[in-house]
Amino acid sequence: MSFLDISSFGNKIGSMISLEITSNKVKRLTSILFGAGIESTDEVIPCPDLVLQGYRRDVISEVFSHDIKTIIKASPAYREEAEQGNPLIEYVSMIVSYRAKDRAIINLSLD
Repeated sequence: MSFLDISSFGNKIGSMISLEITSNKVKRLTSILFGAGIESTDEVIPCPDLVLQGYRRDVISEVFSHDIKTIIKASPAYREEAEQGNPLIEYVSMIVSYRAKDRAIINLSLD
């Protein structure tokens, strides 16, 4: 897990957490978080990475540790989307490589 504070870039981008997901967990997490089924291939394709965004709010407890859940729920973005009644958390993305043995990255914006 890494914490990145890039608030010196102004209000455009703030704090972010990036979680590295091991390759054996990628399919399960894409299904649980984003409702997406993925399959890997050995073919070379023009755009090798898949970016998923907007995971289901109701699965936070099923996937993330207590510490990560606390950080997510304390973020202004989470509170704002909850107040709007949005069932998805839009400020979370997952980058998945087309190579089956690669890991994935989940990025959580905290501002």
